[in-house]
Amino acid sequence: MEIQTSSLLLKSSITSAMIGYNKAERGKKLNSQQIKIFLCLAACKNFSVAAEQLYLSQSVVSYHVRKLEKEIGFSLFDRNTHGVELTPAGLSFYKSMSHIAMQYQDALDKAKKIASGSQNKLNICFGTPTSPTMIGQIMNQICSILPLDEIELSKQSYENVLQPVLSGVADILFTYPPFFRKNLGLQQIDFCKTWVSCMMCPQHPLANRPKMSFADLEGQTLILVDSKNAHIEHKEIYRRIRQNGKNGPKLETTPKTFEQAQGFAISGRGIMLVRTMDCEYHPNIDGLVSIPLTDVKPMPLIAVWREENLCALGRKLIKGIKEKSDF
Repeated sequence: MEIQTSSLLLKSSITSAMIGYNKAERGKKLNSQQIKIFLCLAACKNFSVAAEQLYLSQSVVSYHVRKLEKEIGFSLFDRNTHGVELTPAGLSFYKSMSHIAMQYQDALDKAKKIASGSQNKLNICFGTPTSPTMIGQIMNQICSILPLDEIELSKQSYENVLQPVLSGVADILFTYPPFFRKNLGLQQIDFCKTWVSCMMCPQHPLANRPKMSFADLEGQTLILVDSKNAHIEHKEIYRRIRQNGKNGPKLETTPKTFEQAQGFAISGRGIMLVRTMDCEYHPNIDGLVSIPLTDVKPMPLIAVWREENLCALGRKLIKGIKEKSDF
């Protein structure tokens, strides 16, 4: 009888402990918004910049970061007058969560393709933020080889430019040669040449010029999209800015999307640099005047793919690109 009573008491104690543990842990579940805000703040290290990129107020960003730190039990950031810096623990957490977030997005993209039936389509992705005009020009060329209903266009942005094609989310990726790495087992082919265009609001003092040179940009603010990768995509422009020193143009690299950069230019905060496939005709974008920058060398746009993952539609497109001598 005593043994049975002891057994029941032990069972009751374990059950109570488990209930208490579950209640305690229930309040510590992280949510996706907290992680998204943490990753953004860790990348830009500034509350106001993170709030602008996330389309949230600075107080909301601050609230969720404090809540996250309270729930996990340690500080992720050291605050200072200039912004924030990751603590050693925060840096470790950031590296791990960045990898997890990327894996999650890849898994979600693959599942969406299956759910929507688009697994039977050619999935195309762009390696860096691309203007609607540029996307339209590329799609016009692609649709001369494949019907539009056989193409799935992915607009998801990735921290690693080549990640979509490496993970298998995209069948073919369009990007620029400096991002290509030969040791990853990828194939590439030149798709077209791209030129740089200066986009600015109609009221800008330079907006009435038919063309511009780099010297015309002296003292101007240049708006570049995707600061993490802009120095690679616009390598020549970065080099010339360094050569000119204080007399050269200034850089605004806050915007992370094309739409954000467009908003900066429309509001008169600088000249937005974008790429176009036409060296003579640089089409205007809603609210912005487009002027070609004539003395910056063109850069090829390349198609990148993994041979063993390429579907029949992908092989058809690559064959068509090779056959079109005017690309």
